[in-house]
Amino acid sequence: MDSTDLRFFRAVAATGTIAGAAAELNCVPSNVTTRIRQMEARLGTPLFFRHSRGMKLTRAGEALLPFAEQNDDLLTRARHAVQEADGMNAPLRLGAMETAAAIRMPGLIARLKEKLPGLALSLMTGNSQMLAEAVLERRIDGAFVSSAREGAPWPDGIEAVPAFEESMVLIEPAGGARQDDTLLVFGHGCSYRQMAEDWIAEAEGGAPEIMEFGSLDAIVGCVAAGLGRSLVPEAAARASVYAADITITPPGPRYAHAPTFFIRRRDMPETRSMSELLALTREMAAAGTPPPRQRQKRRPAA
Repeated sequence: MDSTDLRFFRAVAATGTIAGAAAELNCVPSNVTTRIRQMEARLGTPLFFRHSRGMKLTRAGEALLPFAEQNDDLLTRARHAVQEADGMNAPLRLGAMETAAAIRMPGLIARLKEKLPGLALSLMTGNSQMLAEAVLERRIDGAFVSSAREGAPWPDGIEAVPAFEESMVLIEPAGGARQDDTLLVFGHGCSYRQMAEDWIAEAEGGAPEIMEFGSLDAIVGCVAAGLGRSLVPEAAARASVYAADITITPPGPRYAHAPTFFIRRRDMPETRSMSELLALTREMAAAGTPPPRQRQKRRPAA
């Protein structure tokens, strides 16, 4: 059994299917099947239960999984060490909430690229819960996320560095054209959604009707169309193409601010690129949030 075997095994365990592992590993499914069968033959025990919906780890597979994850981590550390020793910048795989990615990340990434011109960087978006899981599973190196409730603990093994603070506002259609009290939000796992639900429960009692969306522009646009209301970062609301068609009011002091943190695993190696990112993040937190880039206020084509 070698490191390649463990990579194939971990990919199947993570995706739950041969096809999913093949896509992750950029190979054909038959290569994955052959590799897993050879591993099981050499070890003398099955590593997966096969069923109609995919693959599930046996007890032997569960015992092997931590070693496969350590193998991936060791290979990543080795690659980063070589890149650092050769004067190259280790690549960064980052995550951010959609609002932060659209409003806050462009300036931060531009400054980071100025400091490290050869940096290879990728950015995935998602809700805070999804991004925290991606950090824990080592699929990304760090993420900018929000905590809906003050003082809520972070998962074990996570280091959280304050980054910036969003001013939160209630948005409703201009002219009082709201049809009902529907709350327009992202899906479960979004810290802003949790904050909005807590605010409604405290201010009005009960649970509002919920309408879920996958993008901030869709939320603001549907609020402008009179479909409901939402609680969003003020910078995002004012930068929206629909800003002229909504009213913006503060929700009260308890829900007026949402802190954003940069999170990463405590045991991840601190490469030069990560050190520079952390320095910029702390500088941004100390100086206050930089002004967001304003979008052009025009309607999308029909």
